[in-house]
Amino acid sequence: MKEMIYQSCLIKGGVVERDPKEKGERALLNFGHTLGHAIEKLKDFTWLHGECVAAGCCLAAEISCIKGNISKEEKERQKRRARVYIKRYSSTTSDQGDAG
Repeated sequence: MKEMIYQSCLIKGGVVERDPKEKGERALLNFGHTLGHAIEKLKDFTWLHGECVAAGCCLAAEISCIKGNISKEEKERQKRRARVYIKRYSSTTSDQGDAG
């Protein structure tokens, strides 16, 4: 887990360095994040931040699929990943709902 976090930080640092004003590549780092914040508010902050972002990623994938930017298979893969995340890392068990 430490190595994964370390590598993620290196990747994010490189993206931010290449796109400091968030005009292109850096926007990818926000995938699902904005929708996740809306979910946090709607759930009255009873879900963990990561759970909300995972659900936001599912919604973003759904929107991308509807717009024809990703395939149905890619959308379903995103939903599976989010469910695995929530199942594996969530410390809460109440009111988690469905991530997608």
